[in-house]
Amino acid sequence: MGGDVFVPSALIASAGNNANEYLAKHVAELGYLRPTIVASGGEARRRMGDIDFEVVIINTPLPDEFGHELSTYAVEKSNAGVILLAKAGTADQISDKLQQHGVLVLAKPFTGDDPFVVIYGDDVIWGEDPVCAQLIRAYEEFGRPAAGVSAVPWADVSRYCSLKTTPIHDNYFFVDDMIEKPKKGQEFSNYSILGRVLLTPEIYDILAHTKPGAGGEIQLTDAMAEYARNCGGMTAVEFTGTHYDMGNKLRVVEAQVELALQHPEIGEAFRAYLKEFCKTL
Repeated sequence: MGGDVFVPSALIASAGNNANEYLAKHVAELGYLRPTIVASGGEARRRMGDIDFEVVIINTPLPDEFGHELSTYAVEKSNAGVILLAKAGTADQISDKLQQHGVLVLAKPFTGDDPFVVIYGDDVIWGEDPVCAQLIRAYEEFGRPAAGVSAVPWADVSRYCSLKTTPIHDNYFFVDDMIEKPKKGQEFSNYSILGRVLLTPEIYDILAHTKPGAGGEIQLTDAMAEYARNCGGMTAVEFTGTHYDMGNKLRVVEAQVELALQHPEIGEAFRAYLKEFCKTL
């Protein structure tokens, strides 16, 4: 016997290129192998007039209309299941309005489709030029995720991570591999990430399948290592500024003293106190 083979169909309305690849991959895992992807609400409406989709996924924002308007249109004009992806801060409010229409509203990662900076809580870095700004400039120049790095004593590399680096120019390096808390002999270099990284949304999918690493924990470094090896590398920025390791009790106190001396309200009074106190030592 012969006959047509039924292929489940899905429509993705999304203007974000990074999100398109991510969504297409995951709907393929559900059996929608060749989803139709459009970049505007108008084009989505035209496609829904031609094809009877089983699933419609709307990734807000769209350039020409509000996502909630397109989702209610999809419910009224088709038998498709409709999923609306909204920013985390507005998803609950939108869901309250669309629940009665049968639209499933899901909150997107807080960062959406944009690059974002991760600031490690145990690293304080003080300087005239913020490290985040240095990373943003690197991203704008090279178009890759970037990490703030510094050369640490070789004896301390096992406490941090080790990057495989190739000089680019000035304080920029290309990174195509790294390892978290390396054992002796596993080090690539004594350049370690200290406190700041700029990442792109692709890292979420990598983190989703990253297995526990050093210390039995899922390590962001392991996910970045996979990105560096397989997704075009990263940029290391040997940052300017003074780094204080908040995992070191002495460095915590040093940070408090040195930054207190620079404080516009208490700096002078604190300096006078220290001078008097030091006379008692």
